[in-house]
Amino acid sequence: MFPERDYHCRIIANVTEICYFIIVEMVQSELCCDEFRSQLFIFYAKKNTKKGRDNRMEIHESAEDYLETILVLKERSGQVRSIDIATEMNYTKPSISVAMKKLRENGYIEMDKDGFITLTASGYEIASNIYNRHKVLTNFFVSLGVNEKVAAEDACKIEHDLSEETFEKIREHALKGLK
Repeated sequence: MFPERDYHCRIIANVTEICYFIIVEMVQSELCCDEFRSQLFIFYAKKNTKKGRDNRMEIHESAEDYLETILVLKERSGQVRSIDIATEMNYTKPSISVAMKKLRENGYIEMDKDGFITLTASGYEIASNIYNRHKVLTNFFVSLGVNEKVAAEDACKIEHDLSEETFEKIREHALKGLK
């Protein structure tokens, strides 16, 4: 009915996809500062929040990384503060504070009056799922002969992006190798 409108919609969709690709590449590169990563996390969290539902944000890779880091630090030392997360992730304290505020507002973490952070049930579920993926993928890559450090880095890169089906097949294959 309106061919020029469809044409413009396709152009906008292509431009949006290109911008998204550029942003993802920037965030994954060393050229991106942690303040930008944190602000991008907040922008996408706000953009993808479904109004009228339970007001929880759609969880993104950066949020999964924060939650996973909290879980790992909790297992390692028994308690977690924002400064511990900043040190572990090599981000600035203000960037972590902004991200923790958003995670707290969305019900993934709680912070007591002394600044100690704990995962809520939903935060723990996400963190443990990602951490489990990380461990399985790291072990799988090591079993293929990949150096442990490289295996862990590669696992961190793909743990968020694999479909559940693909991950399960890798996990099944890895378990067969252990028998």
